[in-house]
Amino acid sequence: MNHERGSTAQPHHPTADPGTGQRARIESTIWLKEPSDDACVLIVDDVDADVQLLQLILAMAGASSIHTITAAQATAGRSVPIRPDLVLVDVDVSQGGGLGLFSLLRHILEDEGFLPVIALTGDTTSGACQRALDAGANDVVTKPFDHLELVGRVENLLTMRALAQRVHRHNLVRQAEIDSVR
Repeated sequence: MNHERGSTAQPHHPTADPGTGQRARIESTIWLKEPSDDACVLIVDDVDADVQLLQLILAMAGASSIHTITAAQATAGRSVPIRPDLVLVDVDVSQGGGLGLFSLLRHILEDEGFLPVIALTGDTTSGACQRALDAGANDVVTKPFDHLELVGRVENLLTMRALAQRVHRHNLVRQAEIDSVR
């Protein structure tokens, strides 16, 4: 559903009440663009083959802004100027240092609001998944990647980020309206 700001065209929804069009008006204000449109994805992985596979999967799914870092030490310096919308981090990057990157990325990019992080791991045990979630990952994808699962999880987290940003913008507008009345 692509809608431009100020567009008068309303999407067709068979379940919307044609008399009021209220649902269509509400839904048309939800998305200014699809969550994955122009989304910036940062991949942090030390295995070149995995990086190339992730790039291919994401590009085939329509991602146009994919940045990669193969050395975990470079993450802090490179991620700040690109402002990722989603980060994929191999938890085994730099001898297990990937878990520490979650909190570092969130600290560096705290002004970005909700920054989704997907942990990538070759360890399929529940303990490895739980450690990644406890360290701050929003989701865990195990290797070898199922490309449909990976794309679905990326799209879900980008949707969550887009909604969080939309709520944040809405709250800023409402706060400005309240402040202008005072």
